[in-house]
Amino acid sequence: MRSHIEYARLVALIAAAEDAPLFDAQAWRAYLGSETETVRAFGAQLAQEWQLFYVPSPVCQTIMAQAQAHLKASGLAWRNVWSHILRVTGNALMLAGAAGLSPEEAFLLGILHDVGKLDELQHGTAHERVGALMAQQWLRRYASELPLSLIERLANAIAKRGAASDPLARVLHDADKLDKIGATGILRRLSSYYGKRNPTGALRIVMEDVADFPPMHFAPSAQLAERKRNFTLVFLARATAPIA
Repeated sequence: MRSHIEYARLVALIAAAEDAPLFDAQAWRAYLGSETETVRAFGAQLAQEWQLFYVPSPVCQTIMAQAQAHLKASGLAWRNVWSHILRVTGNALMLAGAAGLSPEEAFLLGILHDVGKLDELQHGTAHERVGALMAQQWLRRYASELPLSLIERLANAIAKRGAASDPLARVLHDADKLDKIGATGILRRLSSYYGKRNPTGALRIVMEDVADFPPMHFAPSAQLAERKRNFTLVFLARATAPIA
């Protein structure tokens, strides 16, 4: 009973952070505090899952600023989406070596992959299509530094129309899916507009995601997925168990 109550309090605490500017594991751990072992364990798991984020080049810095400004300009709650984008970018950077990508390629892939997310909510156009078009428009300004063939491959990966064998498509698949489960997946769903109003429904989405979680393409993502899956199953069992 005590364990369930602690998990219920943690769920409520995460949900109360709807659209908060919590963009790294350290900020989340500071927000959550360390009052109970349950909270401390969740924070420790976050620190293990949240991959190193860094900006590889001036072009990446400029594109990142444009992506953030575009989300902000939507007039909708944008911070939860931005936090997800930063985590996926960190995952992509972590996988770059295994995939044979440069850090710059992995960064641009991650930072642009959901830039059209709020456009979809406002206008109904698939965010993958919007993001691909924006990637082409923004990156072509740097054609002297980025090959046009790379820009097209990035756009195709974001639009989910790239070749299944393309390392860009494989990295984005793994990096994005990894943020659906584990401590990051739990806080992603709970700290959203929907999660604050329906935490039970948000946890059900996580439960469905872990049940349907696909195979990974790279050894590092497969290893991380296994750790995240195990944590998610324990968390959900304790957070959703009825009080005896």
